[in-house]
Amino acid sequence: MAIKVAWDTADEKTVRFDFEGKWNFLDFDYAVNEAIVLMKRVSHPVHWLINLEAGGPLATGAVLDPRELREPLPEHHGWISFAGNDTFARGIASILSRVYPVLGEEFIFAGDVPHARAELANVPVREKAV
Repeated sequence: MAIKVAWDTADEKTVRFDFEGKWNFLDFDYAVNEAIVLMKRVSHPVHWLINLEAGGPLATGAVLDPRELREPLPEHHGWISFAGNDTFARGIASILSRVYPVLGEEFIFAGDVPHARAELANVPVREKAV
């Protein structure tokens, strides 16, 4: 699979998406669903760290129909931090904000994974998930 999903932290507060090589939006849809399954196992806010550092370009002919991302985002979602390719990061953020309007502007753009983690460690905690 071109996108691997796993807990980034032992406390299960951040899910990391590792993009590896060429990927398409079906891969992304599966990855989002995997992350949501992990999130449903806990009740505290969960951030996403989307690591694009090793990700290649989109596969030829890859097109996203935002309706393909059908799984509702759990209420205890946190922030989404992107590491790596800023162009892809902003494109994915735009898609996610259209599919999940509740995310609003809760995106962080960092140059690499260590900076993305540091930024997530400093985000404000919401009193109640939206």
